[in-house]
Amino acid sequence: MGFFQLDDKVWAGPKFEELLEQVGPARAAEAMGVWSLAGARCRHSGFDGLISESMLVRIWGERRMVRRAAQALVEVRFWHAPGHDCERCPQPEKGSWVFHQWFQFRYPTGEAEKVAVAKRKELRDEAIVEAVWARDTDPATGKTPCRYCGRDVARPRHGGNRKTELLGTLDHVDPALADGARNLVVACSECNQRKGQRPPERAGMTLRPAPTRVAENAVQDHGSSSGGVPPAGAPAGARQAGAGAGSGVGVGGAGSGVGRAGAPPPTGVPEAGYGGGSPWKGHRGRAPAQHLIDEATCPTHHEPRPCRKCHLGATP
Repeated sequence: MGFFQLDDKVWAGPKFEELLEQVGPARAAEAMGVWSLAGARCRHSGFDGLISESMLVRIWGERRMVRRAAQALVEVRFWHAPGHDCERCPQPEKGSWVFHQWFQFRYPTGEAEKVAVAKRKELRDEAIVEAVWARDTDPATGKTPCRYCGRDVARPRHGGNRKTELLGTLDHVDPALADGARNLVVACSECNQRKGQRPPERAGMTLRPAPTRVAENAVQDHGSSSGGVPPAGAPAGARQAGAGAGSGVGVGGAGSGVGRAGAPPPTGVPEAGYGGGSPWKGHRGRAPAQHLIDEATCPTHHEPRPCRKCHLGATP
């Protein structure tokens, strides 16, 4: 997941000098080789400085050498064995060791790194990105407001944007969570930078509601008997000609009741504009998949996630 840091003065440090005195140059080189690769393995797998004998044997293939090197590293306090007396380091299990002061180099925890990798993957997922921009674009104006400050932002385009445009980015509302479209919102670059790795409340910011969809909702017909699927570039909820009346809601809708007895007739979807623009106006690209639309919609209040009503404790 990251790099194992090696101090550029480790060769002149008291621990290495003591190691040389105790075991000699050859065994010291052996021990430092084990120490370095063990650190790299911990960083790769998110082990938070904990090393098992079995892991080292898989790397080196020689159990006697591993035990000999580990004993030398423990004696000069590069590592700790079970039962150590260092108050700043956790206790390893039997058959394992732990790096002394692993987090002094500001390594993130293994769990935090896994979340960071998942968040980066979400931002590269075209389907998730399209779902968030579709939900946060105002269908009445075709503009996309920042969910924090309310200023209109422009979606980054290949070839660059005009200098006068305020570029939009995608922000994880809860920075400690990778949860798909439901935890992502469109934000201007300034608000994204200001918020940083903090929830909106801690940053002194307020999450604004997403724009209301046209006539509350367009009909989503993925479950119709005809099997109609919206064409590429159509809005979430668009139906092909001849498709039956289905059920479900569009991105961030408030529940039109389509498909229930006595429900109002489905609302028509506006035609594409000049040049084949998306009927969602500000939204460009393929329509989001239904499961992403569902993820981005609160099942209780049928509003775009993160749902302000849930946050305020409102009842359905």
